[in-house]
Formats: sequence, structure tokens, C-alpha cells
Amino acid sequence: MKFKELIDELEEFVEDAQKVPLSNKCVLDKEEIFNIVQQIRLSYPEDIKQAEYVKKERDRILADAEKEAQMIIEETKTKVAKMVDENEITRLAKQKAAEILGEAQKDADDIVVQAKEHANEIGEAKIAEINTYQDNAVDYVSQMLQRAESSTENSISTIAKSIEELNKKYDELRMIYDSVSQNRIALRERS
Repeated sequence: MKFKELIDELEEFVEDAQKVPLSNKCVLDKEEIFNIVQQIRLSYPEDIKQAEYVKKERDRILADAEKEAQMIIEETKTKVAKMVDENEITRLAKQKAAEILGEAQKDADDIVVQAKEHANEIGEAKIAEINTYQDNAVDYVSQMLQRAESSTENSISTIAKSIEELNKKYDELRMIYDSVSQNRIALRERS
């Protein structure tokens, strides 16, 4: 039996005990009470082990969440750095990338905060619910990380499209400039 069930059994045993007439006292079977107390002592260390396991898992989940968030930020920085160069067209792309990086950092920080809150709730929950709640917390953190990663990839895709459009505009302007330059040269040669 689990620790809580044994406590419930002890409580029920005391409630069902025969009352001594004309008093607020009751008669209890000493041997039965010692038997239940012995069972409580035997089950108590297992519950402590479960609580320690949950604490370790909570710490591991938090460490994983922080690691994953940092990886997302580093990948975003690397991808953005590859896409930008030092000309005026990419200045706007750099500005957008900085905004996206800020959002990614905020999302990552939110993920870590939420992971800590959920991990703390696990530690405060009843021992019987610990394993189920722990699985839910892990799923929640995984989903948040996937959403953060998806959001970052979408933002990077948007930047790439913006850069591509800016490059097309630049190419069009370059072609117009080349055409105007050729026309000027042709006019000078005719004069």
C-alpha cells in the first residue's frame, strides 16, 4: 500500500473504533495500530525516493530547456550572420534580424520560466500524482521548444525572402543604372 493509503486506513480505523460510554474516548486494538504504523514506516522511504527522483527529473528538464533555448538562439545568430553583408540594402535585414533575435531570446526565457513554474508545481503536488504530472511537464516543455524553434525558422525565412526581394530590386536598379550609363556613353560618342 502507498503511504497516503495507509494514513487513510489508520484514520478510518480510529474513526470506526468503539467509543467508551459517557466519554469522548475510544477503545483501539493496540496490535492493529502497531501493524498499520509498521506498514507506514516500510512505505515511507519509497515515497521519499519518488520525491527525490522527481526533483532530479525537474532539474534535468530545466537544464534541457535552458540548453535547447540557448541552441535556438545560437542557431538563429549563425543563420542571421550568414545572410547579412555590409551594404545599405542589408542594413534593414540586420535590423529585422535583431528584432527576431530579441523575440527568440524572449521566447526562450519564457520557456525556461514556464518550465521552472511547472517543475515547482510537480514538487508541490501529491506523491501519487508525481509521475503523471512529470510526463505532462516534459511534453509541455517539448511543445514550447518546438513552437519557439518553428517561430524562429519562420522569422528567418521571412528575412531571407526580404533579402531576396531587396536583392532583386537592387539588380533592377543596377540594370537601369547600366542602361542609363550606356545611353550617356552613346550620346557622348555621337556628339
